[in-house]
Amino acid sequence: MTQKDKRRIYVGTTVMGLLALGIIYFSLFSISGRESARAWAMISISIAILLLAIFFMLRRLRTIKQGFPLEDELSSNVKLKAESRAFRFSLNWLLVIMWYNFFAEYFGWYLLNAGDVIAIAIIGMLASFMSLWLYYNRRGL
Repeated sequence: MTQKDKRRIYVGTTVMGLLALGIIYFSLFSISGRESARAWAMISISIAILLLAIFFMLRRLRTIKQGFPLEDELSSNVKLKAESRAFRFSLNWLLVIMWYNFFAEYFGWYLLNAGDVIAIAIIGMLASFMSLWLYYNRRGL
């Protein structure tokens, strides 16, 4: 295990942990009042992010201790292919969200505000990348 690999793992996990703890900290101020459901949802999501970061850090450390490289050619190609396909999907996903907002005004449906659009877009992009990465990781290129 090289020092660079260790540093990458620890820095990435620390950043994810600080992000999750920061969201938890700021969400605790919103617990009282009508925003309490949103605050508890943010706290739950932050704890899930923190647990996933710890899980992936331990998994990467175990892989490196076994003598395998942090990222080989196949895994980088799988990630690259999943990223490119997810990018193309996300462009179409954003177009669908735009069309929904256009037709929502016409049909009287719920009109999405900017925060809703950004949240839905990010969740769709993340889901597409994760599903494509899992698909190509299991199936191969």
